[in-house]
Amino acid sequence: RLRLEALLRARREVWTPVDALADPGPARTRLAGTAALSADLSTRDGRVSLTPALVAEQLRDGAPAATTPVALASPRVGVLVRPLGPLALKGNAGRYLRPPDTLERFGDRGTSVGNPDLRAERGVSWDAGVRWVGTLGRAAPAAACFAVDATWARIDADDRIVWVQNSQQTTRAVNLDRARIRAAELGLEVEAGRWLASRTAVTHMRTENLSADLAYAGNALPRLPAWDVQQLTTLRVPVGGGWTGAFGHTWSLATATWLEAANLERTAPRSLHALTARVDPPGPGLSVALDVRNARDTHAARVDRNPLTASDDTPVPQGLTDFAGYPLPGRTVLVSLIWTHGAPPSRSAP
Repeated sequence: RLRLEALLRARREVWTPVDALADPGPARTRLAGTAALSADLSTRDGRVSLTPALVAEQLRDGAPAATTPVALASPRVGVLVRPLGPLALKGNAGRYLRPPDTLERFGDRGTSVGNPDLRAERGVSWDAGVRWVGTLGRAAPAAACFAVDATWARIDADDRIVWVQNSQQTTRAVNLDRARIRAAELGLEVEAGRWLASRTAVTHMRTENLSADLAYAGNALPRLPAWDVQQLTTLRVPVGGGWTGAFGHTWSLATATWLEAANLERTAPRSLHALTARVDPPGPGLSVALDVRNARDTHAARVDRNPLTASDDTPVPQGLTDFAGYPLPGRTVLVSLIWTHGAPPSRSAP
């Protein structure tokens, strides 16, 4: 079977600065065009599918930040093979182009400083993965279904765009000449009947700055943790009168990340918990939701006093921050009222 798809898209972006005390300068504009053509080739039984695609992109920035137009044709291909009913093998490879966005180019006139000289990031990426779907138990709705995913990925980038922090405690987007990212991810989804759901994802990344500058060559890339763990558990129970409740817990773990390309200062590792609760009526109507972020009110973690010296591992507290000098908020409680009209969206198994 063969299916073809084509896409034509044009986009105009305008960034207008506002300053009540001084002349903010003229607005900046960007024109972008995208043309894409893809084909979906699959066998009659659907066990093998091949999807080649070609994406052509062109960008042009207008005055006063006019730059040389950027154009790139990015071929990509994806393949999906189902050798057995519950087993799926998948892979993707191709080139990509990522232009800097307006925040990276112009900042927010606060802690993020713009860099209008940023170049578009280009590179080659590939990923390969396997997915197994199974069922535990025989009788529905008590049966539990699960899905296990394992994925390996690599990105080789030129002019990689990253945020770095300077001594004035502001952040600025810069280009790294060359960079490499290798990642492995393991995921597990479990649905126990209609009442219990669990999703876990563990990601390990190895990043490397391939700059020719010896001060940065071989260093890790800023703001990408070596380990990242996300775990979500949701319990759905009847609460009476046809109403149902959903109660959830989320655990997020991330190891320390470097703040700048020289790898001299880094954030503290973080382990954060969140709680959610939601009560829904038997049909359309008003729902109430509660969201408690950073439920344990965690503000600091213990780190080595000098991470650059192996002989000094004296633990000291360090505040949790995304950027040095700007701490993460403590416990935050949010209450929401949601009005639903019409049938609620259906849920599906993993």
